Amino acid sequence: MALLFQLGKANTQLALAWQQMPTAIDQLAILNRPLDINVLLPNSSTSTVLVVHLPHLLVLKV
Repeated sequence: MALLFQLGKANTQLALAWQQMPTAIDQLAILNRPLDINVLLPNSSTSTVLVVHLPHLLVLKV
């Protein structure tokens, strides 16, 4: 039961992060720099890693 609760909580956090993504992308686009955004889904379902390639590599883990 606790595991299901944790998975539900993680899914909610991920959904909230996805809702905020357009704003984050807009803010990055304002920088007028090339954007290359990749979403990596690791074998482990515990996390999703969002990699944004800018002149400097930025890695966000949600």
